[in-house]
This record gives sequence, structure tokens and C-alpha cells, in this order.
Amino acid sequence: MHTGALAGALWGASAIPLHAWRHLADTLDPHTLVADALRTARGTHPHLWPETSVRTEPHQRLRPFAVAHPLDPGVLLANLDHLREHPDSADAVVSLCATHPTDAPHLRSRDWVRVWLHDRPRANPNLHYTLDEAAAAVATLRAEGKHVLLHCWAGASRTPAVAARYAVTALGAPALPTLTQMIRAVGGHLDNPTLARAVAELSGQNLPDPALTLFPDASATPTRTAKAAGQQVTSSTKHLIPVP
Repeated sequence: MHTGALAGALWGASAIPLHAWRHLADTLDPHTLVADALRTARGTHPHLWPETSVRTEPHQRLRPFAVAHPLDPGVLLANLDHLREHPDSADAVVSLCATHPTDAPHLRSRDWVRVWLHDRPRANPNLHYTLDEAAAAVATLRAEGKHVLLHCWAGASRTPAVAARYAVTALGAPALPTLTQMIRAVGGHLDNPTLARAVAELSGQNLPDPALTLFPDASATPTRTAKAAGQQVTSSTKHLIPVP
């Protein structure tokens, strides 16, 4: 534990192996550890994460959605509000955004892998390692026979990146076509191209312009605005539904 604490202090929480967090969860809730660390660093802020849940106001909530991973139906690609509204949709969860124990109180700590991954360029000091660790966590949970829910806040950027890396490492899928497939599957976007570049680089491929390479028809390049205006997803059918 002390070694992990020193590693986290030096390189950040995202540098701590996720299997170490799972091992720690057998005796201590990882969220409690993160909350205590931030409380020590910045003082008590009961209205801020991790002391309270994020994006809970009505205007911050999204329509819950989940869609099966195109290459592994045992993995659901989802948003945070699906986790909150449909807690029985999976046996285990890999979260790629800030969460709170009240978001999924039914989950055992060991079955809830929480990943420190931001959706802003240059905000992840250990980006490649974090993507690899998140994908490995999905693979480990699947190997344990669990149905896994993989999500971020909107399910549109971090989620398809990790879903693609999981498909590459665990299922032998090619990196670039799989990135395109995952982004399309969730109605995602490329507003943070560093995620797609990192997934490609982990497979030894250069991707200087993700939009041009993954979506050569410029008119079809997905963006966050286009997703909000053009698609809705329903958790009951688990399929994307185009809006007229």
C-alpha cells in the first residue's frame, strides 16, 4: 500500500496499476482512499467530487443509453446515467469518468474498476498506459465470466477509445477500423483526437489526423455537437436510433 501511495504521489493516480486498485478493494474502498487524499490536499469541499456525485442536476443529466460492444456482446458501452438508472445491466463496471459510490451502490468494490481518464487533450499524463490498463481491466473481468459495463460520462469519447483498445488486445481486431466501428457504434465523436491517436500508437500506427483517416468522408466526421443534435439512444433496445 505504501509503495502504491508513493507511486501515486509521484506519477499520479492513473499510474497505479488497476489490478492493484482491485486488490486494495478487498479491504478498502478505493473511492474512500481517493476522497481522503484529495481532502488532505485541498481541504473539505462537501459540494465537490469526490465528496459528492457529479452531474446530478436535471440540466446535467443525459438520456441513459447502452449498446452492446460490436465484437463482444458481453460488454455494454454506456454512459454514466445508464449505470445510475439500470444498475442490474451488468455484473461489473469499468468507469472512465468521475463516479461516486451512490452511482452504483449495489456493486462490490472489487467489481467496480474506476479509471482516472480525462476527456481533454493533454490532461492525461499517462494516457497510453491508462488506456491499456482500462482495456486490460475489461478483459480480466470478462475472463472472470462477468458481463461488463464500460462507460464514461456521455459514452461518446473515452468509452469507444477503450472499447477499441480492448478489441485489439483481447480479440485480435485491427486498430484503425475498430476505432471507426466503436465511435460509430456509440454515436461518438473525435473532439479529443488524442484518445484515438493513442489507441493507434499502442498498435504501432501513426494517426496524425484521426478524422481524415477514420472518417475519410469529411461530411460524416462525428463531433460532439452532431451527436447531440442527430442521435438519441435508448437503453431498452440497446440500439442507436436516428432522430428524423
